[in-house]
Amino acid sequence: MKTTDQFLAYLLLRLTMGVCFIFHAIPRFFAGAGDFRDKMVADFAKTPIPAPLVYVYGTTLTYVELIIGILLTIGLFTRYTLVAAMLLMMSLMVGTSFQQKWDVVGTQLVYSVILFILVWTQQANLYSVDRTMLGRE
Repeated sequence: MKTTDQFLAYLLLRLTMGVCFIFHAIPRFFAGAGDFRDKMVADFAKTPIPAPLVYVYGTTLTYVELIIGILLTIGLFTRYTLVAAMLLMMSLMVGTSFQQKWDVVGTQLVYSVILFILVWTQQANLYSVDRTMLGRE
């Protein structure tokens, strides 16, 4: 494989994850982020997670996903953004496990593996704001 193919593959995978995070958030803004949060509080009512914690988490989740998605898409602070995305996935997996939605946990695990690949292969992050404008590796 040519080196340029590795750079292109990294770019496409990073863009795919960025778009995925962005489009998890955007429909919630159109539907009303408060509605999403209220549904989340109701969904977690039968779990041991305190409702006020779910309320705060549900309020911030849409914004966090949007910020992660934008940063991944443009390739800014990529390493830190990937770490934040992995931590977000872990927190989502905890909540989903409490709900015993194992199919969703499996999907979240796939996202985590893709994020792992992006962290592991960061040296191929050539087409990014990090590398182009800031000169970061």
